[in-house]
This record gives sequence, C-alpha cells and structure tokens, in this order.
Amino acid sequence: NCKLESANWKVQIGKCKLKIANWKVQIENCKLENAN
Repeated sequence: NCKLESANWKVQIGKCKLKIANWKVQIENCKLENAN
C-alpha cells in the first residue's frame, strides 16, 4: 500500500512537471507574439 501511494505521488509530480513545462512554453509563445 505504501509503495502504491509512492508510485501515485510520482505520477502526480510528473503531471505537475508537465503542466509547468507547458506553462513555460505558453509564456515563451506570448513573448514572441508581443515581440511581433
């Protein structure tokens, strides 16, 4: 059960990291659009 919770937690962290990466890409896209 502990192992399962640990794995679940790692999946959640992975999802958060993906969201953050996505968010950074969005910010870069906004900067590019504003530069034009």
